[in-house]
Amino acid sequence: MIRSPHSAGAAEAARVDTEKETTEESQARALLEREEGCQLDRIPPRSNSTPTVDYRTPDGSKAYEVKRITNENYMRLSDAFTRQAVSFDSERLTGRWSVIIDQPTLSTSLAPVPNFQYPADREAAWRAEHPGPRIPTPKLMQLGQDLEQHLVILEQHGLETTRGLSPYNQPQALADTIRAIEQRTPGAWCLRRVPLPNERPGVDVVLGSSSIRTGRANTIVNRLDLWLHSDQSKNLLQSLCNERVGTQRYAVLVFDAQTEPEHKAAVEQGTMFCPTIDLHLPEPIDVLWFILGPIACRFTPADKWRTVPMPGATMGC
Repeated sequence: MIRSPHSAGAAEAARVDTEKETTEESQARALLEREEGCQLDRIPPRSNSTPTVDYRTPDGSKAYEVKRITNENYMRLSDAFTRQAVSFDSERLTGRWSVIIDQPTLSTSLAPVPNFQYPADREAAWRAEHPGPRIPTPKLMQLGQDLEQHLVILEQHGLETTRGLSPYNQPQALADTIRAIEQRTPGAWCLRRVPLPNERPGVDVVLGSSSIRTGRANTIVNRLDLWLHSDQSKNLLQSLCNERVGTQRYAVLVFDAQTEPEHKAAVEQGTMFCPTIDLHLPEPIDVLWFILGPIACRFTPADKWRTVPMPGATMGC
């Protein structure tokens, strides 16, 4: 007997092995099983590297692909910050310098398309360059040691910050120093202070994050529109395209709470956090879910948006 690879009894389909699930996949599965009223089959990757979906219903009529949406630069910096020595005591400096690095969030990498006066051409150019910009971030390994000699020169010139500092019209040694600091600390700035009692001169790396929060669910739709029509969605779309004709195809996008500024609004508003604008779903997506903290939102062109609480979330519905 020959069985379809999408049939309920297919050998490749397996009940969920929770040890192999990511956090995002586990969240999505809990939501989908509640909404569909059945246990989903976990689909293992194929040996030939053909993109496959993450889950199917037992009868194979529905397929689900789960993706995490985050800012990779933010996550890389956070990971490096926990692994690298971020403070350095110096015998050459007279002050304590902070190297302040701004961690980019999704409000940077998936910023909404501006309202251009002449939108057609400029919007096309904007979409060609986004998600982005690809903001450079400093490497943290030995950052203090690498900066020490340059910060010494800043101190010798009576300078206490690199903010607004330009290498132009400066003495050659100072100009070279400013350029070297810019090259080693792209997107960051350095600030000097007097050491505290029992504190030595040196360098501290500080992570900060500035982001734009709108408090509106429609902001998430704008992010989704950018993400879905970028190269970042390529694997998701290929996985869904490989399903048999007639299968209902679901995209489930899980936003990282650390990098999505609208997470706080979703927590505060609960199920009232519901978009009101349409989303253009690229082929072959039939249904889209996004998960943001305690809520999940479902969209189809026919039914529009609806918001439900995530399993285990405590809020008024």
